[in-house]
Amino acid sequence: MLLYTSLNTHIFNTNELKIGFTLSFLNEKEAAQWHESWVQRNNAAGAITYLIWAVFEAELSAAFQLIDLVGDAMNKLETLRQGGKTAEELNTEWDLLVRQAAIGADSAAIRPSKSPMATPFFFVNKKGMSKK
Repeated sequence: MLLYTSLNTHIFNTNELKIGFTLSFLNEKEAAQWHESWVQRNNAAGAITYLIWAVFEAELSAAFQLIDLVGDAMNKLETLRQGGKTAEELNTEWDLLVRQAAIGADSAAIRPSKSPMATPFFFVNKKGMSKK
């Protein structure tokens, strides 16, 4: 919102317009509940009292801040998938294939993929492999 409103200052030139525009996007689940709560808190005699944009932005950021960053990251790691496999399944398969190919972990035969979309994340350089 901040980027859009700051790029369109000729349209969003008041606190009311910035806050109203931002609130219009808060229309699902917890965001909709926060929106309704904010309107109730700032509604005096049938007219909404708009805050200064910086105050509104601080309230909004505080309301939706991640509390448990470590727990959230751990949850994402546990549910991370590539194709139909979890990250743990992919790592296990990778380790098994590396052992089967007799490639050492520090081998020059393994090089990082240049594409973030490559599967798996590394390619095996057959020319650099040496059988032991």
